[in-house]
Amino acid sequence: EDGIRDRDVTGVQTCALPISAPVTASVTSPTANAQYRSGTPVPASFTGSAADNSAGVGLAANTTTYTLVRVADGWYWNGTGWQATRYNLATTHSAQSGAGAQTWTSNATMPAWASQTDGTYQVRATATDRAGNTFSGTAVSFTLDNTAPITASVTSPVGGGIYRGATMPAAYGGSVADNSTGVGLAANSRSEEHTSELQSHH
Repeated sequence: EDGIRDRDVTGVQTCALPISAPVTASVTSPTANAQYRSGTPVPASFTGSAADNSAGVGLAANTTTYTLVRVADGWYWNGTGWQATRYNLATTHSAQSGAGAQTWTSNATMPAWASQTDGTYQVRATATDRAGNTFSGTAVSFTLDNTAPITASVTSPVGGGIYRGATMPAAYGGSVADNSTGVGLAANSRSEEHTSELQSHH
């Protein structure tokens, strides 16, 4: 049974003090290690689950919070901007008791993701039971990459080169690279396009 029970001198039970923290404070959206860009935007709202331990006093409605951290500098989103100190953002969810978890949904203004710095962000939920015990779940990281790659060059054939059948390179080559804060390029993800100009001599 959760708690420490005090008794007075007559042996009459007087109170119960819950001491066990909640057991669930998860983030389900955004998903772990997700990559977002203009065509695949960051979710408009975040969601997760929260629950007290099965013998605990339960969670009051809307008491779960979450943090949104910009990993590059460790700053926290506060609903209007970024700040250096921790800031707990609000959620909405029903009251909870027993073993069943409740789904929470973010209830704070999100950043304008199209104008945010590319890089990694983290979301972490914290559940607080009616007795004030807290539990913070595992942080979920996702990557924002709104900036296009910066390198897509051709080194073979040489620009302006004149080739005939015997001297045409057997394979084309070049260099590709993402921007320094991007998510990188998958293997063999580049494509090539070429045109041919035929010149006849009379």
